[in-house]
Amino acid sequence: AYIGNNASIGNDARIGNGAKIGYAAYIGNKVTIGNKVTIGNDARIGNGVTTSQLNDYFISTYPETFTCWKWVTEDLMSPIWGNNTPIKYTIGEVVREPNAVKSDQQCAVGLHVFRTGIRPEFVGVCEANHNLVCLEVEVKREDMCFGGLPGNDMKLRVRQLKVLRKL
Repeated sequence: AYIGNNASIGNDARIGNGAKIGYAAYIGNKVTIGNKVTIGNDARIGNGVTTSQLNDYFISTYPETFTCWKWVTEDLMSPIWGNNTPIKYTIGEVVREPNAVKSDQQCAVGLHVFRTGIRPEFVGVCEANHNLVCLEVEVKREDMCFGGLPGNDMKLRVRQLKVLRKL
């Protein structure tokens, strides 16, 4: 685990393998942070909270159906970030990832989308001079797998979405 400058970790707090805690973050007593979880700079996590509970909370704040942005190549294929398989995002179609499961892991199996207004360079997955195009997609709250953690809520993970239009 990586713990940043001025981070405060409470008694009996557990931090998983590969977890990263931002600068000046405060982690309360008996908090559980899962493996490979990233907690943003200056985040405050209260006593007795788990990152799974935080993910559930973030998901619960979304409406039943909402729109997100999906960034794709000019031929509407998903970009290759990490070890994913390219997927075609055809306008008007529903895209599913049957192996996606709900967890506190942002980068796990699923379809990765961004909150409306968020560009991929904002979260460090590419350079600002990319040639990706933006699709507006519709997501149902029940299909969300990762809805965010404190300081880490711009990129979401879902099991299903509907491609609405090219922006």
